[in-house]
Amino acid sequence: MWKLAFYVDLTNHMNELNLRLQGENQLLPDLYTNIKSFRQKIILFQSQLHKKCFTHFKTCEIFSHTTETEFPVNFAIETLSALKINFDTRFSDFDVIANEIKLFQNPFDSDIETLAPEVQMEIIDLQCSDMIKNKYQNSSLLEFYKSSTGTI
Repeated sequence: MWKLAFYVDLTNHMNELNLRLQGENQLLPDLYTNIKSFRQKIILFQSQLHKKCFTHFKTCEIFSHTTETEFPVNFAIETLSALKINFDTRFSDFDVIANEIKLFQNPFDSDIETLAPEVQMEIIDLQCSDMIKNKYQNSSLLEFYKSSTGTI
């Protein structure tokens, strides 16, 4: 029963991630942020479940009050470890381009020296333009790039 309760809670967390990854007008930085966040949550879950802290596992919390059976800590940690490895493997391509994603997400917060030489001059022009910076600050990222087409 513990394993079932654990899987119910874990499935709920994965469903939440799934919903965050769906929808129109999602940009790569949004998707990558959700994936990075979930990967960090897996680490948090491992730490908390190792201590039998069920703060983020409500079904397990409820079940813990109705049973004398010990929570299968090793099973939960191994399951979460396998899930983390799976996420790390599947999304490693995004990790490789993390700096480019960050540049796309906020071109005004980039260190010119760390950028590819091919884009340094353009990013300097962009960062020095108050008009473009104002557009960025006053609109969504999607609207910013739609409105900036041809002006950068």
